[in-house]
Amino acid sequence: AALALRPILSELGCLPVSAMIHIPKAHEVLAADGTTTTTTTVVNNNNNNNEGEEVVPRTTTTTTNPTPEWDAYMDRCWAQLEWWGTAARHHRAQVDPWDKSPALQTSPSQRNAPKLK
Repeated sequence: AALALRPILSELGCLPVSAMIHIPKAHEVLAADGTTTTTTTVVNNNNNNNEGEEVVPRTTTTTTNPTPEWDAYMDRCWAQLEWWGTAARHHRAQVDPWDKSPALQTSPSQRNAPKLK
């Protein structure tokens, strides 16, 4: 789906960044505050019920840790996006982007190629 959106996003003026971010099971990778985490769950299922032994109830322990792997993976995309933004800002300071490519004012047909005679 992401590849199908690229032409649409380009038409909308979005920057073409080759490093896309794919997060399968985002609910497991992203914390509520947006930081990346790894959640490890340990289940103690020690319910031996031998004569004379105390039954230990099942317990679950969940630990959440920051993940530098995900951060490094996403940093590649952010670095490309920052590069494009900086390049566009510097170029805009030298060349007026609306000079040769004015905004459409009347209808989408303004973007049509000239008709052949």
